[in-house]
Amino acid sequence: MVIKVLELMTQCYSYEDGTILKDALLKRIKRGERSVVDFSGVNGVPSSFVNGSFVALLDDVTFDDIKKYVTFLGTNTQITGL
Repeated sequence: MVIKVLELMTQCYSYEDGTILKDALLKRIKRGERSVVDFSGVNGVPSSFVNGSFVALLDDVTFDDIKKYVTFLGTNTQITGL
């Protein structure tokens, strides 16, 4: 399933925005379902968003689970940090 970030929320700015993505991913990971997170249309995300989504996700699942069940689409170097 593709999760289009800008369909879940209007902005990717705050910790609270990030928790919306975290909750969507957590449900799917717990069911053993893979997700593609599509950042198309998002120019960048601050650390507060990353903390609310992916860092907070580590409270509930392992890093290996995230690598197994989550892939990304529509990212840029600002989002990936590479």
